[in-house]
Amino acid sequence: MRPLIYLAASVCVISVGAAAILCAPARAQNAQPSGNAAHGKQLFAVDGCYECHGYQGEGGGFAGPKLAPDPLPYSFVLRQLRTPLRAMPVYTSEVLTDSDVADIYAYLRSIPQAKSVASIPMLRCDPGSCNGK
Repeated sequence: MRPLIYLAASVCVISVGAAAILCAPARAQNAQPSGNAAHGKQLFAVDGCYECHGYQGEGGGFAGPKLAPDPLPYSFVLRQLRTPLRAMPVYTSEVLTDSDVADIYAYLRSIPQAKSVASIPMLRCDPGSCNGK
């Protein structure tokens, strides 16, 4: 009976260890680097990101998707810059260093959510007060 208990305990320890090792890279990839949002904002304009994605990362119609607020995980953004999936220029580490990418990502994360229509008095239409009705 005792060998069976030791075997079961060993399997549990190995399973937990393997899970920790296998999950560590995923956590590391989703880690968000610290970056300088002000410098990232400058890079976003200077390197032409705004041309397709708009100055606030809001997206530019057919050209570039919305990037902010709430950007995709950093690992995806970095991979997209280095090896784009669609019609987008490649930004090698010679063009944008990993530190530059971290700064751009910090800028995208700093962009606040847009105000809701209901929070803007001029856009609210209370019953009986719209267009003189």
